[in-house]
Amino acid sequence: MRNDLQTAGLLPVNDPYNSGATFQNINNVATAGKVVDWIKVELRKPNSPYDIIETRSLLLKSDGTLVQPDGSAPKFGQLTHDFRVTLKHRNHLLVLSNVIDENNSEAYSYDFSPASELAYVPDALYHAQLALTGGKWSMWAGDCDQDGGIDVTDHNKVKVAGGKSLTNVYDSSDLNLDGKVDASDLALMQASNAKAPFSILSEN
Repeated sequence: MRNDLQTAGLLPVNDPYNSGATFQNINNVATAGKVVDWIKVELRKPNSPYDIIETRSLLLKSDGTLVQPDGSAPKFGQLTHDFRVTLKHRNHLLVLSNVIDENNSEAYSYDFSPASELAYVPDALYHAQLALTGGKWSMWAGDCDQDGGIDVTDHNKVKVAGGKSLTNVYDSSDLNLDGKVDASDLALMQASNAKAPFSILSEN
């Protein structure tokens, strides 16, 4: 993942998920390291995944790790039961993990990239919740309106934005996060829309 938005000075100081998280130096690579974008992480109950335990707005680094604005590992409150993790990004499809066993003694990491089965799928009615990109499983690009599915509405948004030749923008139509909306974003949208994936969890 590239940090084009950061090097162009386009990443917002205030997180786009309205959690109140801020990072004044987010666009300073020397201070912040290589930051791709803000991302929202939620811990959810294992058997009732619509119930959110805790939420954090974090920074996605170019190596795929997530950190707090001060660069430290994410810290959540003390857990007393098993949980699931959801990742939300402003123009990608939300992804939900399998149940993570809680033992109150270890630091946790969860990597979705090795296999599609690491994202929860309850039955065959659901499309794979991850897309295979460059040999790794990743979030589907294209849920621009964050309604839990990638469809013609999202396609039209990218198409219209691309027609305006938007440059130097922090915009949900910029699917590859390079600061502009062009043919490469439309190609990503068409690939996602052809599969019409939708999230395990509707927006709530």
